[in-house]
Amino acid sequence: MVPRVNYLIVFLFYIGSSLCLFSEPVLGQTATVVGKVIDSETGKSLIGANVQVAGTSIGSATDIEGNFEISNLHPGIHVLRASFIGYSAQELSVSLAEGENYVWNVALDPGTDLDPVQVTAGRRNEKTLNAPSSIDVITSRDLQLDVAQTTAKSLRNVTGLDMVQTGVDRYEIVLRGFNDAFSRSAHVLTDYRKAGVASIGVNLHNVMPSLAIDMERIEVVRGPGSALYGPGVDSGVIHYISKDAFNYPGATISVSGGQRSMLNVQGRVATVLGTNLGVKVIGSYATSEDFTLEGCDAALLESERFSECPDPEDAIQLFVDGVRETKNRKLVLSSTVDWRFGKSTTVSLSGGIGNLDGAMLSSVGTIQAKGMVASYAQIRLSSGPLFVQAYVNSINSGNSYIYGGDPVQEYSDEFSVQGQYTQEIGSRQQLIAGVDLRFDRPETRQIVIERIDGIAGLDEYGAYLQSTTQISNRLKLTLALRGDINNIVPDLQLSPRVALVLKPTPSSGLRATFNRSLSSPLSTDYLLDLVVASVGPLTVRARGGSTGFTFERNPDYLELGAPTPLVASSMLPGMEGSPTPVGIDTGFLYGLMYDGLTKIPDDELARLLADAGLDIPPQLLPLLKQELNPEETPVQGFSSGTLGLLNLSTLELKFNPELNSLQDTEPIRPTITQSWEIGYKGIIRDNILVALDGYYSRRKNFTGPLQIITPFVLVPNLKQDLIQDISAGLAANSDIANALGLVGLTPQLAAEILVDIAGGDLPDNETPVAIVQPNENNKGVGSFPELMLTFPNFGDVRYFGMDVSTQIIASEKLMFFGNASWVSDDYFDHTEINEESEDLELALNAPGFKFKIGGQYHQKNGFSFMASGRFTKGFPVISGQYVGNVQSYTVLDVGIGYAIHKAGFRADLGINNLFNSDHREFVGAPRLGRIAMIRLTYTTDRSG
Repeated sequence: MVPRVNYLIVFLFYIGSSLCLFSEPVLGQTATVVGKVIDSETGKSLIGANVQVAGTSIGSATDIEGNFEISNLHPGIHVLRASFIGYSAQELSVSLAEGENYVWNVALDPGTDLDPVQVTAGRRNEKTLNAPSSIDVITSRDLQLDVAQTTAKSLRNVTGLDMVQTGVDRYEIVLRGFNDAFSRSAHVLTDYRKAGVASIGVNLHNVMPSLAIDMERIEVVRGPGSALYGPGVDSGVIHYISKDAFNYPGATISVSGGQRSMLNVQGRVATVLGTNLGVKVIGSYATSEDFTLEGCDAALLESERFSECPDPEDAIQLFVDGVRETKNRKLVLSSTVDWRFGKSTTVSLSGGIGNLDGAMLSSVGTIQAKGMVASYAQIRLSSGPLFVQAYVNSINSGNSYIYGGDPVQEYSDEFSVQGQYTQEIGSRQQLIAGVDLRFDRPETRQIVIERIDGIAGLDEYGAYLQSTTQISNRLKLTLALRGDINNIVPDLQLSPRVALVLKPTPSSGLRATFNRSLSSPLSTDYLLDLVVASVGPLTVRARGGSTGFTFERNPDYLELGAPTPLVASSMLPGMEGSPTPVGIDTGFLYGLMYDGLTKIPDDELARLLADAGLDIPPQLLPLLKQELNPEETPVQGFSSGTLGLLNLSTLELKFNPELNSLQDTEPIRPTITQSWEIGYKGIIRDNILVALDGYYSRRKNFTGPLQIITPFVLVPNLKQDLIQDISAGLAANSDIANALGLVGLTPQLAAEILVDIAGGDLPDNETPVAIVQPNENNKGVGSFPELMLTFPNFGDVRYFGMDVSTQIIASEKLMFFGNASWVSDDYFDHTEINEESEDLELALNAPGFKFKIGGQYHQKNGFSFMASGRFTKGFPVISGQYVGNVQSYTVLDVGIGYAIHKAGFRADLGINNLFNSDHREFVGAPRLGRIAMIRLTYTTDRSG
């Protein structure tokens, strides 16, 4: 509790001091700046261009005529900045007198802005050079040149961004590692609304309302952002910002098609009714054939001889999943209505759905989406310094199912209410205060989510305050503090942020930041209860960790010869679910053998004995069977077992003596991430942008992907021990020992023959006989035990990394880029995460090194060309049932296009993976190849 109090005291003291030092009285008359923004080449008015007082949130957007007005400016020197997506920004330093009406008419040049304005890093308009975070902005022009099935694909060349393609139209995207088969660590927004699926939190980029023809820009912020965005934002933010009807009226239609039977139709219509009502409707329909797993002979799969298949990794997935469906279909519809009241107030209503059919990897296995619908409704108010919004995200899984497991039944809702107010105090101090309320209501009809202790969902309440102080013209300090609390983990969670930005020159910036963020687990992390696979009577179940898991122990088992006091649940016929030591009672097995022996007809038994070298008349066999009865010949003994964890990707068992000391698991706790970062971004000679970021992160109580925690019990020496114990039992029965001597048999040889004849169904050294399962998942005697997965919550992970990037504007026609990212480690064993158990391990699920390079060329006559290449170093994967290694790969993409601007027509050809590199980007995913697509676009939107 002491550190939390310290955070509050320091922060409140700073705010009070800043208010005293930097507040300025508002006296005398103010000044006004008016003007018009046009395209320097065509003279066309630019609608929606931003004109701002640099370093503040004070500004205006141009109207339908390109005019703007900024009023109530304090007399003195101000730096004005005009910018528009797809144009180079301009700045002007002016000295304003009291009552002055200053006119600034601006002609912007088409081109690439190396220092664009963004809103995501600090929840306010701010140039990227001034921002306290590492940021990239992808413009509508970038998207226009890239032919992609989903807009998210166009993020692949962003610095520090890890993207794995797990299907023809499925992408898992994170920032600076810790990816997953069902990725949710990146905080994704669409027009300020959290875009992850309700309850699950996964980011389904392919059904988000983020069509390329409707995107104004995409902002990508690397590093933690919990101080402003809440728990869970410890890896970065991706913000899709769409075009509104006022600034981008008109109609656009885009049709594309290509390999893998791809068809994608997108449409957008936006209009302004009267002067203050804007209406926009967008839609998309797409189909494709997914990449397939390499087939294998059914006999090889049945006998689990995967290494003999053409692709052993694919063979294992075929064995687990069967043949996956390859047809993909998606439908996205969304509409927005904006009301403008005066110059600074807008109310927006929006809603939409995304409907999906297709296979996708997940943390609980491969899901086949069938009519899965993700929908949302949002209302947003923006009025000067005030921002308020409320939205609901919903999911309906339709007829979706897990291959080899339960149907997926998700009918969950997530409700959110947010408010934010910005207060400028003089010209050097800005405060941003906000509150967030989130109510997660998982509804799965008891198939996916269990109910515990009357908890119906996750209720989360948060508030934050951010202060930005312009200490001098070159130095800016940002402090933020956020507090969150929820109904499952009632402790107050504090997330502070400190950032110092130094501008040695107007075109360069140095920053140093500290962030502490907390990731509250999602509803599924707490309450998941789902069958993810079934093989015969064996079930694999995934469980959330709300209560933790405990294992029963019986010290008396050690006296029997068991290697551990752990209590297992039997898998043997007639004893399903019965408590058993780690090993097997040979007397019990002998009883099973005897039951089998008595069922063999005497004539057949005589033949079997003769084949073994014993000529015993059939009429004597009833007497022999009577003497072998366990009541006449009791067998006592114990064959010690060993514990092994099943790798669900390779179906191999991992044996580790430390499993004998299997520990109980504590209830899942929030992950605490602390990050320190130093960065530089600068523009050299007006045409070269260079950025360098170095960071160090420490994560405690890491919540990893689902991992199996229930080991199998195997008895590798069972046959030898059984023979020995039967031999001892036979020797102790003088009648049968003498009878065996008459036919020249010793008890040892007789025991061997008995085991060979009647022990054919005995478990071998690769056949499990029991499962050590936690009490919370033990259904008791008579129920077949289950394998169980849960989310590990452990460790103290420390790592560091570096991002380097450059962007070169060689001419008004030609641009190059390049970036590289390095992380200190991509796999953490138990020693690296400060855990004693060797079975606790963690993977980045992303490359330790990646390199990206490319360029764009475009002429005023409409011709354009782009090319980009990506090298990804191989990396290990530990993600639910997907465990293995991804090999290094290199991919080259190219695109060529031609636009007839006056007609509003454009044609593009895009080829992803030009050289058809046969590679796999995630364990469990199919191998990928080349995809070529042609896209035709027609638009009446002339706003840029």
